[in-house]
Amino acid sequence: MSSTLRLSLLYCLLTACAEEAPLVQEEALSTPGGVPMATQRTVAAPALKARLELPCSGKPDGVLLLDPSLGVGPLVAVTHDPGELLFWEELPTGWSLSTEPRKVAIPDWCLGPALLPGGVVPSIALADRSEPGLLVIDPRSGERTARIGLDYRPRALSVGDPDADRVSEVVCADASGALIVWRPGELTERFEGDPEDGLLPTCVLTASDSSGVVVGQQSSRSLRLFRSQAPGEDLSPSESIELGEIPRALVEIEVDGDPEPELAVAMGDHSVRILGVGVEGDARSWFSLEAEVLTVRVGRLPIDLEAIDFDGDGKEELFTTGAGDSYTILSAGLGGERGVRFDEYAGQLPWDGAACDIDGDGRPELAFANQAARRVSVVWSAEPYGLRQARRIEGGPMPHSIALGDLTGDGLSDSVALHSLDDHFVVLRNQDGGLEVSARAPAGSGSRLVRLSDLEGDGDLDAAWISRGPEGSLLRLAAGDGAGGLTAVGEESSKTVGRDVTDLLLEDLDGDGSPEALVADPAGGGIAWTTPALGPNAPLSELKLAPTPHHLTILSLPEGRVIACAGDGVIHLVQWTGESLELITSIQTGLVAIDVAGGDFDGDGVDDISLLGGEGRADGVAELLLFVRDRAGSWNELVRSKGGQRMHRLATGDLNGDGRSDVVGTAQNSHYLVLWLCLSAEEGGLTRCADIGVGTGPLDVALADLDGDGTLDIASANGFSNDLSTVTR
Repeated sequence: MSSTLRLSLLYCLLTACAEEAPLVQEEALSTPGGVPMATQRTVAAPALKARLELPCSGKPDGVLLLDPSLGVGPLVAVTHDPGELLFWEELPTGWSLSTEPRKVAIPDWCLGPALLPGGVVPSIALADRSEPGLLVIDPRSGERTARIGLDYRPRALSVGDPDADRVSEVVCADASGALIVWRPGELTERFEGDPEDGLLPTCVLTASDSSGVVVGQQSSRSLRLFRSQAPGEDLSPSESIELGEIPRALVEIEVDGDPEPELAVAMGDHSVRILGVGVEGDARSWFSLEAEVLTVRVGRLPIDLEAIDFDGDGKEELFTTGAGDSYTILSAGLGGERGVRFDEYAGQLPWDGAACDIDGDGRPELAFANQAARRVSVVWSAEPYGLRQARRIEGGPMPHSIALGDLTGDGLSDSVALHSLDDHFVVLRNQDGGLEVSARAPAGSGSRLVRLSDLEGDGDLDAAWISRGPEGSLLRLAAGDGAGGLTAVGEESSKTVGRDVTDLLLEDLDGDGSPEALVADPAGGGIAWTTPALGPNAPLSELKLAPTPHHLTILSLPEGRVIACAGDGVIHLVQWTGESLELITSIQTGLVAIDVAGGDFDGDGVDDISLLGGEGRADGVAELLLFVRDRAGSWNELVRSKGGQRMHRLATGDLNGDGRSDVVGTAQNSHYLVLWLCLSAEEGGLTRCADIGVGTGPLDVALADLDGDGTLDIASANGFSNDLSTVTR
């Protein structure tokens, strides 16, 4: 890790994911010498193409991603509150998406981790800020093998060989401005800084050729080179360069074609500055007045830098962390190659990041320390987009409802999404497995709850949703033409179906081939239904239920189709009796209903019930409850599991092909999708997996086969990032 004061995210890998760069297939990639890159993973990637977020007890501050051959990790993280050093010896693979780290207690608020080579396996170096000191941890036993106390609090940490003896030392800049070089058990040296630099070092880097140590300074907004003035002499402050902005991270990277690397500096002005361009030499060349300075703009305030060859062409790309929530992949080369190539969400307040090939395919994976989410996120490499992560599609502001279905008759699911900030619906056509915006049209004030069904009986899917009308909630309709077009019916020809509708279900209740529109209307005291095909003058029927339901789902039971109506503390089950809907039974839950969905969670061929519930509908962690029916016909709670912050919607379906329905839920304030796999009892039953990274503020989720491979994929509407995400295999 090149910096220790990382305010949030990381990384930039550059390459085949670039919009400017041509997309190539994995098997086409080769090294500069023409040798094909390794494309066969030694460890299978996770089944889903998405950023996976691994839970931590504390808030992660630093992360390492390491070659498994080192015998450490491959994923290592440091957290505070509590202070822990985490080792993931196994990462998610295939459908094994629930992994636990090995935990080692450490002091709170440590800088690091930094890899210290030497011994049978490398050690982990940390800087203790609570009781100032440096320490080394044996990753095998978790024991502290060495520690020294410091007079001042450490502010930046790295590992390097500043004395050119081919042995790595721990290098630290402390709050007095001094530089400490420590070889555990053998050597501790302290080199005083220049008073002009101030007392706030931000980052430290030892030149790879051992020609000096560079320290970034916040007070003077400058870089200072510590080097020996003559062979055998101690390090001392030497050349300095004023930057005008706070340097936040440092990394060496070759950009100008000469034998020596240049120095990249993460600046406080949304840019990366590259020093030493066009001048050969050691670390002094970075401070040369004759050198060219390259400036590359990035999308976020950069706080961490890594240099890594992402596309196997023998040239390093710049991988930068952006403060807040994203990472960037950019090229820093000459000849028009430099510029931002890729900018993607990394998680909730990333603080550090790393990159390394951990699965043997020749391309690096990414890891992020997402402090606010208490998660370490991992993104696997892939082609043609370079990373196995969710695709994001912009369609309008604040999407909050999504439906999937084949609007064109080509066998691939298309999508309709509602956007609350401009009250439009958007049609997204499926093009080769990816969704692309094809049309936008007004949907009416307060539009929500979009659904797809063949309402006219012509074989083409139509759309229905709810909007606000002068007398309550309107059922809005749009006729499908079978070619991806939807023609909306005007508000004046729409029917009022309730006072304040909270859910909409399209289901052929009476079996006449014309689906009914069934709504939950808590303000109206129950549920109501009508037949859209009969027009706005069709009768509206009602069934009063108490407590009143907020959410609806359909169940396939031996006695027929049954509707589950979830309200506060209860799930009512109602069924069509030939003339009307009637209440069959009620299941007590003890929770405020947030959403409900049916599915066969135990694999017996009969639907069960999943309830998303909590103490209220505002902020807070929700719970997932599964209810199954016993042989006597009684419904019983089977299991419950914690979800994420401010969850909204559920979707169910068999994702892993084991014959049991799985559950996906949106966690708006956690900014991810929660995935529960329903495994056999021998495999652990209901299992909460690593969370699925999509955009920010996901509000709705749907499952369908998007890419035509016969398996279910995931689509989400991300309200905060104003886009949709699709997660495929």
